[in-house]
Amino acid sequence: MGKQIANSFTKKQMQTSKKPFIWKILIDKPYFWGGVFAFWLLAGTSLLLFSKAEIHLAINRWHTAFGDWLFPKITYLGEASVYVVMGLIFLYKRHFLKLRAMLIAVALHVAIVQLLKNFLFDTLPRPKSFFEGIASLNFVEGVEVHSYMSFPSGHTATAFSAFALIAFFHKHPLWQIVAILAAIAVGFSRMYLQQHFLIDVFAGSWIGMISATIAYKWFNMQNRKTLQKL
Repeated sequence: MGKQIANSFTKKQMQTSKKPFIWKILIDKPYFWGGVFAFWLLAGTSLLLFSKAEIHLAINRWHTAFGDWLFPKITYLGEASVYVVMGLIFLYKRHFLKLRAMLIAVALHVAIVQLLKNFLFDTLPRPKSFFEGIASLNFVEGVEVHSYMSFPSGHTATAFSAFALIAFFHKHPLWQIVAILAAIAVGFSRMYLQQHFLIDVFAGSWIGMISATIAYKWFNMQNRKTLQKL
């Protein structure tokens, strides 16, 4: 009886896996992707209608005491520590396939970001240098602000990559909602802290999503091979 149930479950998984991957991932994670597309639509439209300088100066006016306290903490969610925590959890739970998928996502987005930052756009100024002598910016005390290598936002790429995997690996809608809100919050924090322009954050979100999607695709392929052996 147990074997029949297992075989039935395996067949169901195999049938589901035959659906086009992109369609399957969109249907399975509607809340997360809904947030991603909403962010891309808003950011993309803004970039088409206004210059990056106009957008940044508008965001610069939103500074508050609460924001100055909050966003330096939010921005840490876009650093390597988020992947370290994920990796330790996967190791503890012996989810080695998920760990390998995570490492693929890390390798992809880090390679793309570093290539663009260090070789193609290494002299591109960040807001601090871009507006020097032109406009006054609101800097947050205690935050070290960089001057160049603006494009793309590495923190945003890390956040979207990491939180996309979190959403992909969990079915509950709450995980999807929290994941996309966290990723977007990191992107906004990079602009709030005068580290990046919207175009940098927009590009970083794409890099993160592409990296995570490729890694999750690999995870599904390996998982399918395991199911076929049952």
